[in-house]
Amino acid sequence: MTVTLSGIINTYNRALTSAGVTPGSANNQTANPVTFTANASSGNYSLFFSTGSFFPTNTFKSAGLSGALSSGSGGGGGTPSYTMTAPTSISEGSTGTVSISTSNVSNATHYWSVSPSGDFSTSTGSVYISSNSGSFTLTPASDGQAEAAETATVRLYTNSARTALVATDTFTIPASSGSSSGGGGGSTGGGTTIGTTTHGIEVFSQSGTLIFGTDLRTQNIQYFETINISSGGTSSFYSMADANDPAKTLIQILGYYPPNKFTINTSSTGFSISSNATANNTTFLALRIG
Repeated sequence: MTVTLSGIINTYNRALTSAGVTPGSANNQTANPVTFTANASSGNYSLFFSTGSFFPTNTFKSAGLSGALSSGSGGGGGTPSYTMTAPTSISEGSTGTVSISTSNVSNATHYWSVSPSGDFSTSTGSVYISSNSGSFTLTPASDGQAEAAETATVRLYTNSARTALVATDTFTIPASSGSSSGGGGGSTGGGTTIGTTTHGIEVFSQSGTLIFGTDLRTQNIQYFETINISSGGTSSFYSMADANDPAKTLIQILGYYPPNKFTINTSSTGFSISSNATANNTTFLALRIG
């Protein structure tokens, strides 16, 4: 995999925030583009890049990159492609099969979601793609209420955090009984109108990766704070299960700082942040990703 960085200010730093590729973390880099090599036949990787300058003005940029490794059996050596096909419609209480066909994709577990999530008995799951095909089922929940027809969207991702979107499809949940009309008395008559429940917002990066949407809830954010740490001091302890497991949590210092200015101290029950230089304000983000 070759990554080209745009808008570098002097040099840049990179951090390998989860296992998967070589080379890893490095400071004051000038090579651009930079080539990364997979360390295994399957799995995920996550990289963080930052570049900046204090002179003549404070100017900083940062970016992230994550995805699934695609080497190993099942891949064809070309550009991976995905086609996901849902039934035209699935009625409440019924089950429909979603089929996936791929090319140049390694045998690996992928992850799906469907929205509106409240309309399904199960709205997230995983599917193993083998020999460029796979399938899973969806069941719209039957709540006994009169509802108009709705449009549902099913999405396929390569990572469990459901940020690396590779395919989508839509289908209809037909109107349930009694949703189409109403009655009235007297000379004026009456009626009812049922609206759809399709709603929400999705935000994509310039590369087309979903970075916020109905399937990425803000409950995943454990902490987002700006704190002041004295020179050589350590912050308060923040409770967070599995803080030392990069497959389940991600703790990131935001912004651009000199190398080794901060140390994130993790354990199975939480974390703290230590300052290795002068006192300074810093902003950090802690996410649950698995």
